[in-house]
Amino acid sequence: MRDDLLRRGLDAARAAREARAVASDVVLVTATPTEHKQLERAAKEVGTGFDKLPGRYGPYYRLGFLGANRVVSIQVSMGAFSPDGAAARCIQARAETQATTIILIGTAFGVARGDSTSASGGRAGLGDGGAARATVATKGE
Repeated sequence: MRDDLLRRGLDAARAAREARAVASDVVLVTATPTEHKQLERAAKEVGTGFDKLPGRYGPYYRLGFLGANRVVSIQVSMGAFSPDGAAARCIQARAETQATTIILIGTAFGVARGDSTSASGGRAGLGDGGAARATVATKGE
């Protein structure tokens, strides 16, 4: 009984320490190894870190402060709706980091290649931006 109580206390302390380590205002999300590597390269070019931190559902990469915002990154599996896909991991990251902003980098979830067009009517390509048609409301928003 006493050992069980001690173990639970130590587990709670570790979880609290990890939660503080990944606390952030912004979560940047990549899906492919190329996106992840390019983000790491860009972070190092501007002088921020890219330290790997343990998270409850997968690793985080701490970029540190960009302006007044604490920024971390996660890499998700390709596909939105698998257990470790973008939708689930973004929800989990939001809960774990308490971030107010999640930015998907280089992703085009749910875009069919034949149907993807840019705002000008041409085929969407590298560098074209997109905008969300829906958002997920969270408590307090």
